[in-house]
Amino acid sequence: MVTMVLRRALASAAGGGSRRGALVLRARPPPVPPPSALLRWPAAAAPPSLSRGGRPQARGYSTAAAAARTPDAAWYEAMGAALPGVDLERLARVMSGKAVGWRSEAVAPKFVALVNLLQLWKESDAAARAAAAKAVGKAPTLLTFDKGTLAAKLESLAKLLGIDNMEQAQRLVRKEPSLLTRAPKTLAAKLKSLAKLLDCGRERAQGLARRQPSLLYQAPGTLAAKLAAMRGWLPEGRSATDMVLRMPPLLGLNQEALRGKFRRLENCVEEGPERWRDELENPQTLSDGTFGNLLTYSANRIGGRLGRVAALPPGQREGMALSSAIAYTDAEFEAAFARLLQRPVTSEPAPGEPAPQDGAVC
Repeated sequence: MVTMVLRRALASAAGGGSRRGALVLRARPPPVPPPSALLRWPAAAAPPSLSRGGRPQARGYSTAAAAARTPDAAWYEAMGAALPGVDLERLARVMSGKAVGWRSEAVAPKFVALVNLLQLWKESDAAARAAAAKAVGKAPTLLTFDKGTLAAKLESLAKLLGIDNMEQAQRLVRKEPSLLTRAPKTLAAKLKSLAKLLDCGRERAQGLARRQPSLLYQAPGTLAAKLAAMRGWLPEGRSATDMVLRMPPLLGLNQEALRGKFRRLENCVEEGPERWRDELENPQTLSDGTFGNLLTYSANRIGGRLGRVAALPPGQREGMALSSAIAYTDAEFEAAFARLLQRPVTSEPAPGEPAPQDGAVC
């Protein structure tokens, strides 16, 4: 009897609709086990045994382990079957011991519901399970929501961000699963604050949040501080607001690291051709969006590539634009650098001055 109740509960949680590609669990009469490879209960965990009071006895953890907030072998065995692909050690660590008290038969249907929620059209069950496992790794509290709550949160998120295509909403949540752990009212307030900070309309703010979802779970004060910091070190003529509007990931970066990249870039410009200075300071030559994009590359890439070009003699180094030197693919950069070496040199080093070496770093 308990076996059939469990199977019916899991089948119900899986959402037995007819949508193509959806994961469906159907109860079968005993003694045939559940057909889905997703929930194959090991002998030690299936089905839940009955306590003396007639209630299901939670499998997967012991009373002693729960008290110590330390998972035992039985917990890992049962949870491994209920949550295939999930990093259980990280789950237990991130939840600070709370996961020890989770029952495998309780979280299994919630994981199935998450799989179905994130399963894209015509995608395999295995790919959907992998996506759900990755989402749980990033946001373990997703396992505390039931099927109906998750579906409502996804629908609310899509409406908030102006998303008409549900598959687009699913992909967004795959990228930032923590969005489903926030209350819809909280996300709406964050979107409103973002629009106010950047002095843009609701539709523009929606687009920014779709491109950089992490903006919706940073405190408004934190975003304001980041924007103010950018204004402090950007060259005159550059607008921090315009840069973020065109390249929203900039507000998602660590500002100390971002400032370090700019200083590296500025040092290279000082050593490079005059045209680089114009590109750095003049939005008419290099747009704020393109300039912001350059700052998303690593400091080593910026310094290494610009250093190589800046080390070339006059006449050769002028042949590569600042943006091209950073944004080119590796193959494109090497081909362009080889062409620079074919250009005539317009002046030689002064007597006693060492000739520049290829590979110098700013």
